[in-house]
Amino acid sequence: EVIYLEGSQVRSATLLRPNQVGDFGAMIFTLGVDANFQDPDVIRVTEAIARSGIVLLLPDSNDFVEVRVGPEEVDLLVDAFNYLSEQEYVDPNRIGFVGFSVGGSMAILAAADSRLRDRVAFVNAFGAYHDIFDMLSAVITNELHNDGSIVDWRPEMRAKDIFMRGVLNVLSDPEDKPILGSFLQSPEMFRLADAEGLSEEGSAILLLLQAKNRAEFDMARSNLPNQLRQRLNAISPSQHIDNLNTKVFLMHDTGDRMIPFIESRRMFTALDQTVRVQYSEFTIFEHVNSSGVQISFAFARDMMKLFVHVQRLMSEVT
Repeated sequence: EVIYLEGSQVRSATLLRPNQVGDFGAMIFTLGVDANFQDPDVIRVTEAIARSGIVLLLPDSNDFVEVRVGPEEVDLLVDAFNYLSEQEYVDPNRIGFVGFSVGGSMAILAAADSRLRDRVAFVNAFGAYHDIFDMLSAVITNELHNDGSIVDWRPEMRAKDIFMRGVLNVLSDPEDKPILGSFLQSPEMFRLADAEGLSEEGSAILLLLQAKNRAEFDMARSNLPNQLRQRLNAISPSQHIDNLNTKVFLMHDTGDRMIPFIESRRMFTALDQTVRVQYSEFTIFEHVNSSGVQISFAFARDMMKLFVHVQRLMSEVT
């Protein structure tokens, strides 16, 4: 565990480093909302990375623990990058981000940030979302819109919980939260009179949450107050990826029920003409986890793709 001061912020993080002496490349891991740093898979992977000769930093995020997703998370990652770049055992030209789920989206935003964009060596995002409004539309309406077609999509309840709580946490009026929270808990029991205490911002969010399809969602989105729309755009990679100036690695499982894989496809399409980007799709993961995998031809094929993807990523840092 390390404690460091960046500006006026006191930060803490888990640091793993090789036993050897030298200047090493480094990865900043961000595991996403409500992540378990003590998960055996996380411990095994991070320790293996450190043994391979790479410095690893996992910043502590109180916001992610409390399911708050905002631009403050980008500041946290920027501070982590600056901290590592100042360490004598780190090569400042070989530092990058590895993010999972929502953490992958935050990693993209940090790599595109004007404070870092010309210093980041790479960014890898596994199971990330590209556009926050497309993501919210999918979770709220249970629909995916792709190339003019509409596909039924049933997200995991945990996905709905995380993104709905995330929406409530961007509201500026604290009195809106319990009212909208009661709607999310029992939409069928919610009455028009219950919404009378909502602010203008809260009323706009209620219309968004009540959308039955993309057309209703887009109508509600158009009525969002500018300040709220700006706060949401601040955590939407789609609004910032033009600022990227580094090698980008994207990964997604096609059966993902937390964040749909078309989010990474859209990010790949948006990036393909601007930066070096590699995109790998898989069928063996549950979101970003490998639990429950069965040995099959698909497993062997995906393991080969995973090996090639990781090998190319590691070449950027070793």
